[in-house]
Amino acid sequence: MLQFDPLSLIPDSLKTAVRDAAVDFVSDQAKKVLGDEVSAKIKGLRSDAEFNKKFEQGLKKALKRFVDEYADQDEDLVTAIEADTRIFQNAQVQKALLEMLKNPGRYLASTARRVEPRPAGA
Repeated sequence: MLQFDPLSLIPDSLKTAVRDAAVDFVSDQAKKVLGDEVSAKIKGLRSDAEFNKKFEQGLKKALKRFVDEYADQDEDLVTAIEADTRIFQNAQVQKALLEMLKNPGRYLASTARRVEPRPAGA
C-alpha cells in the first residue's frame, strides 16, 4: 500500500481539470433533462469554495479506495505508481484520465469487470 497521501501525486491543474470535467458532465446531463437554468447553476459549482473542498475530499477518498481495492487486482500498477510518483505529471496520463472522465462507461465496456472490495478483516 502507498505510504503517503495519493492526492499529493496529482498536480493542482489536474485536480481542477478533473473537477471541471465532472461538473461539465453533470451539467450537460442536467441540461438534457432539466434545462438551461439548472445546468447553469451546476456549472457555477466550479467556483464554489465549499464544493471544491468537498470535491477534493471525495477525490482523496476515491484514490484511497483505488489503492486499497485495486491492489488486489493489479498489484504491479499500484507498485509502479508508488515507485514513480510523477506519473500524474505525464501529459498523456492526464489526457487519458480526462478523456475517461468525459466519456464514462465508454472505455473497456466489453472487458470491464467490477473490482470487489476485500471482506472485512482480510
